[in-house]
Amino acid sequence: MASWFRNAAEPRESRLKRLLADYPPYRIPHRGPGRRLTLAEAEENLAYLLDHKEERLAIVSALLTRFDLDAAAGLAADDLRPFLDGLWRWSCAEWPAVYDPAFVPIDAWLNSSREGPEIIFSMLMDVGILLGELVLVRRSDYRWALDLDQQNAADEMVSWQRPVLLRPADHFVPVIFFDFEDTARTSYIRCTSTPYRILNDLGREVLDAISGAHEVAWREQSKGPST
Repeated sequence: MASWFRNAAEPRESRLKRLLADYPPYRIPHRGPGRRLTLAEAEENLAYLLDHKEERLAIVSALLTRFDLDAAAGLAADDLRPFLDGLWRWSCAEWPAVYDPAFVPIDAWLNSSREGPEIIFSMLMDVGILLGELVLVRRSDYRWALDLDQQNAADEMVSWQRPVLLRPADHFVPVIFFDFEDTARTSYIRCTSTPYRILNDLGREVLDAISGAHEVAWREQSKGPST
């Protein structure tokens, strides 16, 4: 699966760039923003994620191993924070070497082939899948699904008709979802900034999803003002 990572160790400063030259692309069936996709096309993109999820986890895990990060241990850990901190420190140290301002616009991401010069978007998708799986192994009420909220469509949210990690609504709490691919992409476009190196925004939403912070807020709101 990951034999493409068995080359001799590269110099530290160029390791990620060299490894990405042979990184297997995430061959999404349909490119473009969700608003330009039919529902059937969006469902094919979701099906591709679900069908290839374990393969993509193996690919990104093999990459992280080259930087002394153990994704399997992170998935199984009682305390997830050390792994998330390591993932963030890796992004701070390594992503600037593969940063390209041409990849910052949203359309550059959504319309990308995710291969060749644009292979970084395959890696970011895989990091997003890993972030989602870190939640899923701890919160069985979440699942990979499409964002089909009509208000999000009206608001032209980038998540519309794209795969997200979603918690279905219950009596008190509306649908809650996390777009972890966009979380990884946003971290990438901020990786050269000083603020990014201060707070671990790459892992924050994972901890929020696991803690149920958003659900608590909705449940408290449903109780109404205290008397």
